[in-house]
Amino acid sequence: MAGSSLLNRLKIKGLTRRWLLNCFGAILVIVILAEVAISFFIHSYYYDMVRSEIERKTETTVTGISSGNPESYSNFETLAIKSMESFDDRTLFEMMVIDEQGNVKFMSSGFNPPHESMKDYENARQSGKLECWEGRLSTGEKVMSACQVVYGRSSNTDVGAVRFIVSLTETDRHIIKMIAIVSLISIVLLTFVVYTGFYFINSIVKPVAQVNETARTIASGNFDARVSKRYTDEIGELGDTINYMAGELAANEKMKNDFISSVSHELRTPLTAIKGWGETIKAVGPSDKAVFNKGMGVIVKEAERLSGLVDELLDFSRLGSGRLTLHLNKLDIVAELEEIMFIFMERSNRDRIIFSYNVPDEAIIIVGDTDRLRQVFTNLLDNAFKYCNENGHVNAEVKRIDNEVHIIISDDGVGISKEDLPRVREKFYKADQTRRGSGIGLNIADEIIKLHNGKLLLDSELGIGTTATVILPVG
Repeated sequence: MAGSSLLNRLKIKGLTRRWLLNCFGAILVIVILAEVAISFFIHSYYYDMVRSEIERKTETTVTGISSGNPESYSNFETLAIKSMESFDDRTLFEMMVIDEQGNVKFMSSGFNPPHESMKDYENARQSGKLECWEGRLSTGEKVMSACQVVYGRSSNTDVGAVRFIVSLTETDRHIIKMIAIVSLISIVLLTFVVYTGFYFINSIVKPVAQVNETARTIASGNFDARVSKRYTDEIGELGDTINYMAGELAANEKMKNDFISSVSHELRTPLTAIKGWGETIKAVGPSDKAVFNKGMGVIVKEAERLSGLVDELLDFSRLGSGRLTLHLNKLDIVAELEEIMFIFMERSNRDRIIFSYNVPDEAIIIVGDTDRLRQVFTNLLDNAFKYCNENGHVNAEVKRIDNEVHIIISDDGVGISKEDLPRVREKFYKADQTRRGSGIGLNIADEIIKLHNGKLLLDSELGIGTTATVILPVG
C-alpha cells in the first residue's frame, strides 16, 4: 500500500505502474535474496578459512609437542615453550599453554593470562578432540579459538593443552567490505534495470498513447488521422491496423454518404412524378380521360418503384440484423426464370436493348424461396440493363451441370474495373455513381444466394461487359 501511494504521488500509472509493482518488484526481491545468500556465503567462506587455519596451527603444534613424548606437565611445558619460541604468526594468532589443571601458564604475546571462559578447552577435555569456539571476550572483541589436549604417550593422561585464539575484527572488516561491494553491484544492477525498464516501457507506452489518441480522434469522426509508425514490431503492426481501420472507416463513411444521397435521389424522383401528375389530374379533373389515365398509370408505376425501393431497404436491414428468413419449397427454376425474362423482354423493347435468353426444355427442380430468388434474378437483370448502352446486348442462359444449375446473365455494357470488381458486393458500394440505384441490391442478392447454399460469381472487364453467374444446388 505504501508503494502504491508513492506511485500515486509520483503520478506513475498504467503499464509503468504495473511494471514497477510486478516485474521490478520481483527483480528487487530476487536481488535482495541473492544478496542475502551471497553475504551468507562470504561470511561462511571467511569464517571457514579462519577456522581451518586455526585448527591447522593447533594440530600442527600439538603434533610437534606430542612427538617429544611428554609424560608430565613439566616435560610438556618445556616442549610447548620451545614450540612457542618458533611461532611466527604472533601478530595474527595468540598461542596459549594450559596446564593439566586448566590454568593458562604462558601466552605468545607475553601478557598476563586473561580471566575468560574457555569453552573450547572444556569441550576438548570432555571429547578428547580438537574443539573450536566462537564468541566475544569481556572486552567485547569477537574472537575464534581452537584447543586440543595433549596426552602422555605411556600413561595416556592429560598433561596440558595448547590453545590458539584469533581476533575476528579484521575478518569482519573484510566481510563487511565484500558485502558492501556486493550491495553496490546490486544497486548498480537495479539502477540499470530501472533505467532500461523505463526506457523499454516508454518505448511501448508512448506509441500506445499515440495510438490511443489517434483512435480517439478517429472515433470523433476525423478519419484523416493516422498513427506515425516508429517500430516494425507488434506496436508498429497495431499502428498499421489502426491506419487501415481509419482508411476503411473513411471509405465506408463516403459510401454511406453516397448511399444516402443515392437513396434520397431514388426516392425523390418517383415522389416528384407522383406529385406532379397528382397536381395535373387534380387540375384537369376526370373529364380529360387521356390525361387522367396516363397520370394514374405513372402514379401506379412510380408507387411500385417506391415500394420496391422500400422493400430493398427493409431486406438490407433484415440481413444486417440476421432476421431475413427463407420460405423454402421445391420449385422449377426454369419456369420461374422464364416469367422474369418475359417481363424484361418487354423492357428491352422500351430501352432499345437486344435481349436474348436460352433455357432448357426440361424442368430443373431446386429447393428455394421463390420470392427471394425472383428478387435476385430481377436485380441481376436490372443491373445488366442499367449498365448496358442503347442497342447493347443482354443474354441469359440456364444450364445444368452435374448436381448444380448455373444461371448466367451477361451484357456488353460499361463493365467494371479490376479495382472495383472485388468490392461491388459490399454494402453501399457503387462503381458508377452516375447510374441510378441504391448500391445495396447486389449485396442483398449475394447474401440471399449464400442462404440457398449457392454462389454468386462476377466476371467483368471495363468497357467490355459483365457476366454474373448464379450457382445453386439441384434437388
